[in-house]
Amino acid sequence: RDATSTVSGKAGVTWLLQDGFQVEASGQVSGTNGESYGVDGRLGSDGSIVARFVCTKAPLSRLGMPVLKGSVDLDASLSGTLDSPSAGFSFSLNSGSPAEGLPSAAGSGAYAGSVLSFTDTRLRYAGFRGEGLDVSIDLETYAIDLDGAVSYHLGPIVVSGVASASGKPTVPSAIGTATEAWRPFESYSVAGNLEDAAWTDTDLGTVPFSVIMAEASTTIVAGDSGQVRVNLGSEGSIGVNLARTLPLAGKASGRIADGNLSLDVSDAILDMVFLFDMLKLPVIEVPSGTAQGSLRIRGSIADPTVEGIVTLDNFFIRVPSFIDGSVGPLTEPVYFTGSTMESNQPAVRCGDATLLLSIEAALNRGIPDDIRVLVRTATKNTLPVSTSILGMDIDGSAEGSLAVEANRDRTRITGDLFMPAGDIVLTTGVIRRKPSAEAAYDLSDRKSVV
Repeated sequence: RDATSTVSGKAGVTWLLQDGFQVEASGQVSGTNGESYGVDGRLGSDGSIVARFVCTKAPLSRLGMPVLKGSVDLDASLSGTLDSPSAGFSFSLNSGSPAEGLPSAAGSGAYAGSVLSFTDTRLRYAGFRGEGLDVSIDLETYAIDLDGAVSYHLGPIVVSGVASASGKPTVPSAIGTATEAWRPFESYSVAGNLEDAAWTDTDLGTVPFSVIMAEASTTIVAGDSGQVRVNLGSEGSIGVNLARTLPLAGKASGRIADGNLSLDVSDAILDMVFLFDMLKLPVIEVPSGTAQGSLRIRGSIADPTVEGIVTLDNFFIRVPSFIDGSVGPLTEPVYFTGSTMESNQPAVRCGDATLLLSIEAALNRGIPDDIRVLVRTATKNTLPVSTSILGMDIDGSAEGSLAVEANRDRTRITGDLFMPAGDIVLTTGVIRRKPSAEAAYDLSDRKSVV
């Protein structure tokens, strides 16, 4: 019994004097919530060891390390001798469906000759995922080698690749003394490459990266020219610098602690073509444009709020399924108000028409989702329209309004259009078909001259 839990059961130890001195031990104890421990082993007179240790739902808090939370299942076999032991094991960390914020992992491994290795290991924590990871750690030198597929998921954003890296302490163990223990990970460096790297559907090739830990801080650098730089300090402080050559550039500073984020973003520049390509909205396209400004990001890492104002430059949008031409440029700012973003454009052009346009979107994990675009003609000049609905090919010009609601999975288009002139071509047999589940249309054509 300890401060973590209480277990009970039976255990026994047998000393054998025949054929030399031998010790055999076995035991099984268990507690609440499925926690249990079992051991069965033998120590021979020649120092040989044969043993097996099994535990289920063992609380990690017993190890006294705050970063370790949840429970572990372990099945380990020990062999060899006291002077040269070896082991093989399989493990599962927070198996099943762990609570939000807890890491999960599973794999197998071995220990021999001071080297601890993990094979075909799976790891998940927050948005990070590792699959087929092979890791080796030399417990004498603390050198580490890692290979495996890794990815990070944030809403529609997925950064992925195959990581290959090596790490070692930057301070030799010889400086450790009896009064100053060697802490190898206080000064440590890792270098490697992310092969077949991709940002969602954009191939990045091979991306070199490095991690340097020194004086209670960690610096992460990625890219051939260090385009991405992240500094992690004491008590959760963080600083980010993204080079102007990236589709998302700028600086950010703040703090991450206890699953919460407080981040101030300054001088941010976002390529809007890149953003909308990443969002993959079914009917909305962006041929050009950038957004620039400063933002405040607060709250849960899983779904923070975003506040601030960004300005637009050369930003055009297209709805090619309905509007024949680009709409823009959009010049009024975009306002982030916590869990939403919005912008009202009182006078934008599309062909000869002047339009009133508004954009609204919910923020999911800080990223625009469920976008709604409302377009309404503001003058008698008509909007060029080109579309196909249920076997009708419609081309012409119209007055009225059009609302497009879209995310990655669905599209809804509604409107009220007045067409003084235009062409409609009917394809028989198609008009009776129902629209697909991915797109819903509700257009009211008040007048049409064919």
